[in-house]
Order: sequence, then C-alpha cells, then structure tokens
Amino acid sequence: MAKERGNKVSRSASDMSSPEVTGAKRLKRSHEDSPQYRRSDFTVGIICALPVETAATSAILDEIYPDLTEQDISDHNSYRLGRIHVHNVVIASLPAGQYGTTPAATCSKDMLRTFKSIRFGLLVGIGGAVSSADYDIRLGDVVVSQPDGQHGGVIQFDRGRNNQVGDFERTGNLNNPPKVLLAALSRMQADMELNESFIPQYLAQMVEKWPKLRKDYSYQGQEKDILLTHHMFI
Repeated sequence: MAKERGNKVSRSASDMSSPEVTGAKRLKRSHEDSPQYRRSDFTVGIICALPVETAATSAILDEIYPDLTEQDISDHNSYRLGRIHVHNVVIASLPAGQYGTTPAATCSKDMLRTFKSIRFGLLVGIGGAVSSADYDIRLGDVVVSQPDGQHGGVIQFDRGRNNQVGDFERTGNLNNPPKVLLAALSRMQADMELNESFIPQYLAQMVEKWPKLRKDYSYQGQEKDILLTHHMFI
C-alpha cells in the first residue's frame, strides 16, 4: 500500500509489481536507456485529436524518449517523443476541448516551428464508417486513405455545396500524400498479399506492455460491433 511521507509517496515491493505501475516502470527505463537525440533527428509527425487516440499511438511506440527540455517559444504543443522501428516520431495532441481543421492546422504549424526536419505528417485517430457491398468495414479495422479518381485520398467534409437537385457537389480537392508514403503503401499492399496481418501481433504486444489498456483498447468482439447488428442494415 502506498504511504504518504510529506509530499512524497513510497510504495511497497508488491505495489511496484502491480499492473498499474508496470507501464510507468517501462516508461522510466525507456527514458534511461534512450540514446541522445536532437530535434533534427525527428522526421515523422503524428497529430491526434483525442487523448484516447494519443494514448493508443503512444502505446505502440517501440521506444519512448524523454520529454523535450526546450522548444520554439511560439510552439504551444505538448509532445510525446519516441521511435517506431527506425523512425523517430513526434506525437502531438490538439488542445483539450478544441477540435476541427483550424486547431489541427495550428498544431501542425507549431510542430514545424520546433521540428524543422519533419518530412511528413499523419493524422491518426478514430474514424466512423459504414459497411457497403464494396467495402466490408468492421470494428477494429485500420483504414489508410489513398488517392482515387478525382480526390487525393481524403475528402474534406465541408469543401463543397448542395446543388439544385439536392446532391452534394465537391468544390475542391486536397493534395495527394507525399510520394514516399504512396510508395510505402504500395509495398504494404504487396506484403499483405504474401503474409497475414501483423496488427494482431502488435496489439498483443501493446497490452502486454501496458496492461491497463487491455480492457478498452483491445478487440471487443463482433457482438460489440453495432454496424453488424440486423437492425442497422438498410
């Protein structure tokens, strides 16, 4: 049991081995073992809108680095730094209670103030979708956008208008993702033809490292997927 000593808290050996403390111990060990890094070493930026998205993204990092000791004076973001495979990544969250394209644009602009070597940014988070005859989308699927036809991979919901017959007419398109990402996506699609998905393995490793995430961040089962219930089909 934790005992308060002034402003400090001590824990018994049994407390320190509990699942709640395991993640914190790994986080501390990861900090101590991390090599020295510079801000110019980070080339991938990730932006999440919600704390639960930031938590899930942080949990799949292969290594977590110490927090920044300084950043650009005009940069108001708070960062999680780490490594995925050979890539040093920066994770930023939108300010609490602020959502939408404007806060996301401000967040990405501030990120580039501090990390000038960022090659590309990823918006990572929870998405809503509806299954169709062409796209069988299930709870827990990972969706990656790509250019198709007249759009660049992502359709901005408010970039358009309703015409006289009541149809939604797009009035502009967002730019395509960087070619380096499209090349990586093509390679990933080819690998998926040859091998089973590694996502279940990554999720199993995640909840092993962070046991508290097992309840809400692991697969909930088909019975929790309301899109598949009979009364939802139209």
